[in-house]
Amino acid sequence: MAQRTDLYTILLSYAHKRHSPEIDIDSFILFLEKYANHYAPERPEWKKWTSDASVKFWAEMSPLADKGKCRLISGGSGGRVLMLDFYFEAVNKAYENPDALAELPFPDEQTLGIRIPPDQVRELDVTTELGEYMEHPQESDIPLLKIAFSESLGSALVLASYVPRRILEISVLKTSAFLKIEHNAEFFFVRLAGQFAGKEPLLRNILAQIELKPKECFAHIETAGEFACLFWPLFCSLIRTELKKKAEFTALDISVLQSTYIIEFFVSYYRSIMARKRDLEMAMKEIELRIERPPYAYSLKDIMKFPDATGRPLTDFYSQKDLDNFLNERTLMGRNPDPGKQLPPLLIFRNRFNEQIFVSKAKVFPMITKLIGEARPQVQKALRNRWSKLVREFEDEASMESDKDFEKLVAYYAQQFAPSLMMLLDDKKLFLVQEELAASQGGILDYNKIYQADGTLVPLSELLMLKRKDTLTDVKIMLPFWYSIPVISSIIAFFKHLRHSTGKKRKAPQEQEIPDKETPIIHSATLAQEIKRVALDYQMRMLPPGKSLAQQLSEMEDHWRKVMDSEAKKQLVRDVHTQIKRKLKPILDARGNRKITPQAIDEMADSVIMVSPALTELNNSDKIHNYVALYIANLLKQ
Repeated sequence: MAQRTDLYTILLSYAHKRHSPEIDIDSFILFLEKYANHYAPERPEWKKWTSDASVKFWAEMSPLADKGKCRLISGGSGGRVLMLDFYFEAVNKAYENPDALAELPFPDEQTLGIRIPPDQVRELDVTTELGEYMEHPQESDIPLLKIAFSESLGSALVLASYVPRRILEISVLKTSAFLKIEHNAEFFFVRLAGQFAGKEPLLRNILAQIELKPKECFAHIETAGEFACLFWPLFCSLIRTELKKKAEFTALDISVLQSTYIIEFFVSYYRSIMARKRDLEMAMKEIELRIERPPYAYSLKDIMKFPDATGRPLTDFYSQKDLDNFLNERTLMGRNPDPGKQLPPLLIFRNRFNEQIFVSKAKVFPMITKLIGEARPQVQKALRNRWSKLVREFEDEASMESDKDFEKLVAYYAQQFAPSLMMLLDDKKLFLVQEELAASQGGILDYNKIYQADGTLVPLSELLMLKRKDTLTDVKIMLPFWYSIPVISSIIAFFKHLRHSTGKKRKAPQEQEIPDKETPIIHSATLAQEIKRVALDYQMRMLPPGKSLAQQLSEMEDHWRKVMDSEAKKQLVRDVHTQIKRKLKPILDARGNRKITPQAIDEMADSVIMVSPALTELNNSDKIHNYVALYIANLLKQ
């Protein structure tokens, strides 16, 4: 009887003793009291069952039934208990000695003398349903499987935990027993030799291994070795062809026929597993290579759009979980407990839309260099345009004379034209990358340093290779000669400023609006009224007398539309308007609640054009600025 005295253990032991999963409750309680009274003197743990056994039985039975350990069914005078684990243990016991099963068919309900409730066993056809189960083997808690074979070969009752390894090992054992029959090994060698011309030694070796060391065959099947994947399907098919010639099957014949279906399935299954693994490795390697190509920074959406060399989407070869695992590994791999000493090979930054972007550590500085190269001409052009307008009006501003103010102005335009660069420069990981790469290269870097030794960022004007004095000189060189002659320019400036001195006092150049953080902020309600007023004045100044906004815009569009088709013209105009709106938004966001002036509208128009290649490519580019500025004024007015 059971060594433990909990009700479940006693019930299961009693069921095995009676060779039946069904237990009559009244008979069991009488037996339990009698057994407990007999053994309680020498085994005190049984004393609790010597009295009130029925009450204690029902007290412990309810939790067992609730947990699904057993089931109450009708029958007898007081009902019955169905012990579900009885079936599990019966099947487990049948497989205790695999060698004894080698020459016998797989156990089934008939040979075990049991009838399992349908909800306790899952039936799978070996050729059509086993593959689906292997993809989701734990989708239910059913512990037993019934693998059905074709051609009236019966079924195999196995524990779910036996799949795949144990059932495959037993199948190879059955094949081994078949080969050990006199002359069988030589017969199959001769029949298969024609299929493996030039590989006869390999053929003889694998047949000998099946016969003498069958358990070692599992490794070759599991790893989908090239020869094993060729041999087993041919071998299994030949066994079936030969045995079908017999009028009647012996137990060994049925056993080996069942095993051929099991082996053939798992050879195909593991071959597909290895093929998917190779495809996955290829896809991840391709992703790794593409991340190291310009523009070097990729969001998750960008990565999921990567194709292979033939143009096929790489998503065909991996799942979302595969990609997440790969990115997690690459962003964590090699990380030292002290992150300052070693960074992972793939780094995560944030772009201006606050999305995660992935950058190879080895390509961080090439990416920064590329962004700097793209930003420099745009910032330089904005500076020249701004100062050119001021100098033409014989005015100046603090940024022309002060390096500190010049740095602020450079940062302002860099934020407009290269927001991604500015966000990256704010990330302290860049300093860690610089330090790590400098250490690995003996302190000599292949690029200009982004950070100084104390961890502070190199001045932005230095990174962009922009010098205040050189920029101002370039501006003056492009203007008429008298702007460079101090005496003449001073006289002109004096009279020009004198003309503006009447009425409201004109601000000194140093007091004029500078696009930096110190620009005065206007209350939102006041700002809205001011923007509408300035935009309306600007629009009236730009419109010729007697012309409406729609008429003027239409005439200006005719100067730069290249296509003649009516619908194509409309689409081009819609695209231009969409481009202006999309590019204008971040520029306005960057300004915040700073005052809008006619000069600011012109600058915004220049900014939109510079960051919109589609606009700069239109012909009659001298008309584009006026068109964009007028359209922006109309948007601001609304």
